[in-house]
Amino acid sequence: MRGVYTATVVNFAYTASKTILYMDCPATAAIEILRVTVTNVSNETNEQQEVQLAHVNAKGTPADSSVVVIGRAEQSDAASLLVDATNLLGNLTTEPTSYFDPVVKQGFASLTGFLWEPTPETRIVVGPSKAFGVKMLQSAASFNLDVEVTWREFA
Repeated sequence: MRGVYTATVVNFAYTASKTILYMDCPATAAIEILRVTVTNVSNETNEQQEVQLAHVNAKGTPADSSVVVIGRAEQSDAASLLVDATNLLGNLTTEPTSYFDPVVKQGFASLTGFLWEPTPETRIVVGPSKAFGVKMLQSAASFNLDVEVTWREFA
């Protein structure tokens, strides 16, 4: 095990269905998703939203418009093998070609946000050279989102 890391995309405008965080494992690493949060940081009017967590079937050429910040649980851990703009993309402007059926698909109230902390048996594992995405499925009147994914990395 290399370490535990968190990727965060902060305060970006959301109005339509799209992938809000995309993770593409290099051939030298696999990851286990430990936690996912999606929070509304700008709007006081509640909207019903829906999010899916899914493996990517066909990657295509996804592109993003937001900076992904990576934090380490232990500062002594080696840097993650997943790096911003290469393996981690946020607030996508070009979607992956297709997803497999979602592993998790849940509705949530935008004011309370979405939190997924699975039991060890239900954690999502993304293998080497495979990809994973957090995708919002509903249109919205417009609010700003933060999305955060914490993972354990194996090399």
